[in-house]
Amino acid sequence: MNPDREDLRLRKVTPSEVERLHQLAERVRQDLSASGLAVHVTAEHDPMPDKGGGWIELDVFDDAGGGVWLHWDLHPRVRESIRTAIQRAEIDDPLLKVASQTYKHTVTAVLTTLTALGYEAERSRDDYRPHALRVLAHPDVHA
Repeated sequence: MNPDREDLRLRKVTPSEVERLHQLAERVRQDLSASGLAVHVTAEHDPMPDKGGGWIELDVFDDAGGGVWLHWDLHPRVRESIRTAIQRAEIDDPLLKVASQTYKHTVTAVLTTLTALGYEAERSRDDYRPHALRVLAHPDVHA
């Protein structure tokens, strides 16, 4: 293999870091569920296809995008309507503004909830995850 290309390969974090991320994700899931927000954990983008809602992504690669990410998806019918409006270039469709505001306010509400529970979390700065939250640490880290 070309040594120059070897640097371009994605590398996974250590097994102990993978386990820490799994534990953090499960704790987030449990605490948000106890707060009335049902979410599930996935290793890949596999949101609830028939419902929408919250899901936790584990990105186990050792790069700037690695970590625990919390996403929120609108109902599939709404997502399909949004796709249709965008494909038709109907930028004035009120659904686009409503969807944008829903994502914005949902992120704010979930971030507020996580902060109140003692988590360290932040809004995404990742262009590929524009409406996500990155969970950095659970409350015990600060104890």
